[in-house]
Amino acid sequence: MKKRTVPVQFLFISGLGADGQIFTNQLKAFPDSAAAEWPLVRSDWALEDYALAVASPYRILREKSDRPLVVCGLSFGGMLAPFIAETLNADACILLASCRHPCQLRWWYRPLALPFIRIPFLFWLIAFPCQLLLWIFLHLFAWTLGKRWRSLLHQFNHAGVKRLYHFIRMILDIRWTRNEVKEKSYSFPIFHVHGEIDRVIPLKNVHPNIIVPKGGHLFLCWKVEETNQILEDFCQSLESK
Repeated sequence: MKKRTVPVQFLFISGLGADGQIFTNQLKAFPDSAAAEWPLVRSDWALEDYALAVASPYRILREKSDRPLVVCGLSFGGMLAPFIAETLNADACILLASCRHPCQLRWWYRPLALPFIRIPFLFWLIAFPCQLLLWIFLHLFAWTLGKRWRSLLHQFNHAGVKRLYHFIRMILDIRWTRNEVKEKSYSFPIFHVHGEIDRVIPLKNVHPNIIVPKGGHLFLCWKVEETNQILEDFCQSLESK
């Protein structure tokens, strides 16, 4: 793993069913960076409220540091990232395999998920058995998988059903109509990197600055050096401005 010297600090925000471990390769390449932890979520919180809770532990650190800060969010974390960056007065924000608004997700996500969120019992009825089956699979057959797949599945297994429920609820609580995509203007640049063959958030639905050739939704795990090079190049361009 090539270590990279950049003039900024990264704060990485993971996706829906993952945690900070998904940025292991990036944390090794950019050793002065950090991966945010998921705090407990309240049932009455909106997306912006949760973003404030994620940012809260880093406010003091931000005040004590004189280095530029770049908030980098993956997937669901990318939807939180602009709010977190604004709270921490960051210098820039990077979206990885993400979108600015839920209407840029696949149209059928909402009608599929809505009944399970509006009737929580249905969600628990499916989620708990799935988590149990995943736990059994990991304990019996994890040795058959590669290191990256084992790490991802372990993260999904520890994600927590309650947390997943509220994350999906917060997304569904936002209006999904196309005319709602009036992107808020921020005082910092937002840089979007997306995989060419992302099946979760299709490329045609978003307008990224850089497209990763043959990159899927988790391209940062499989195209490590390419991803790190993109992050480094962005930091260098940020410094030159």
